[in-house]
Amino acid sequence: MDDGDDDVAEPVNGYLWDLAQRKGITFRNFGEFVRPEGDQREAAPPAYRGVKPFLRANTISDFPGFNLDILDQRRADIWIRELNAYKQSGAMPQLQIVRLPNDHTSGAAANKPTPRAAMADNDLALGRMIEALSQSKFWESTAVFVLEDDAQNGPDHVDSHRSVLLVISPWTRAGVHHRFVNTTDAIATMEALLGLDALSPYDHYGRVLRAIWRTTPDIRPYKPHVPRVSLSERNPSRG
Repeated sequence: MDDGDDDVAEPVNGYLWDLAQRKGITFRNFGEFVRPEGDQREAAPPAYRGVKPFLRANTISDFPGFNLDILDQRRADIWIRELNAYKQSGAMPQLQIVRLPNDHTSGAAANKPTPRAAMADNDLALGRMIEALSQSKFWESTAVFVLEDDAQNGPDHVDSHRSVLLVISPWTRAGVHHRFVNTTDAIATMEALLGLDALSPYDHYGRVLRAIWRTTPDIRPYKPHVPRVSLSERNPSRG
C-alpha cells in the first residue's frame, strides 16, 4: 500500500480525487489504483482496496481492478447497483472514476476472449451504464467523460497518438467535433465543471471544451445496441 509520500509519478497537486478532497467534493472510486485483498492469485478476488490514502475510504470494494479475465458486464452490474442506491438516498457522488479495462484486449493469447469479444463486452458495459444513468434523476446534471489510457499503438490516417474521447451528457451537442484536444484539456473541463483547482501547469493552461455544449438539455433516455458478437468467444488454444 502507498502511504501517499512515495509516488514519483504523482502530479504536482496530486490526483483528481485529491482535488475533490480539498474542495469537499463527494467522490467514489470504481477500480482505479486498487489491489486485491487477501490472496492475489485468485482469479476473481472478493474484495479490492484503494492503494492511496483518500481512495481507501472511497473505493467500492467489490469492483475489480485491471483483470481482463473478469467481464466488464460485472463491473457495469456493480456500478448500476450503486446508482440504484444513490437513487434511494437522493444523492450521487459529484466525481466518480470508473475503470472499464477490457477494450485493452488480450490480443491473440490462447484461450482468452477474442479482441472483438473484449471490445463488445466493453462497449455493452458502457452502454448499459449510460442507459441506467439516463433513466435516473441525475441524468440532467451529469457529464460522462470516456477516455482511453493511451492510444494502444493504433495508428490511423492522421497520427498514431490519436485516441478516443467521448463526452456523454444531455448537455452535449451530438456529432463529431473537430478540434485538437489533449487529455489535459479533458481534465481541465472536468475541473471547470466541478470548480476544482488544477493538478499541474498542463491542465491549468489546458483549453476547456466549450463548443461541445448545448443551451438546452436533451434528456431523452439512451438505449444501448446489443452486440452481435458473443461475449464468450475465445481465441484458439496453442498447438
